[in-house]
Amino acid sequence: METQRLCACCGKPFELNPRSRSTHRFCRARACQRERKRLAQKQRRDSEVRKRISRAEYMRRYRAQRPDYRQREAERATARRAQARAAEPSELEAVSALPAPVGGAGPLARAELRVVTEAGVTLRLAVAVACEERRNEAG
Repeated sequence: METQRLCACCGKPFELNPRSRSTHRFCRARACQRERKRLAQKQRRDSEVRKRISRAEYMRRYRAQRPDYRQREAERATARRAQARAAEPSELEAVSALPAPVGGAGPLARAELRVVTEAGVTLRLAVAVACEERRNEAG
């Protein structure tokens, strides 16, 4: 069984780690470990580039085989946006009298305002205001 091997970086012999005997190619020297890491990162980056290119190529072929794909997806997106706009009104929703809070301050009027910005962000503002007229009428 092999116990020593020549380093792939510096060429000096080194003792093999018994747990990684088949893949152990570099010695423990700092420069050799840096080189090992650099090569591994380069290999990983090259692999990721190939995956990205193959994904882009896959999408090109998919769209070429299905010419109605973009039109269908655009229509679906438009329908989703219209449904979202209908579900969230952008006006003052409800004003209702609430029971008097603890401490006897009188009834409150509550309103909720929902506004959809141009970016599609929904802002909700809830307001509670003491009703002076009701307090004066009750007193």
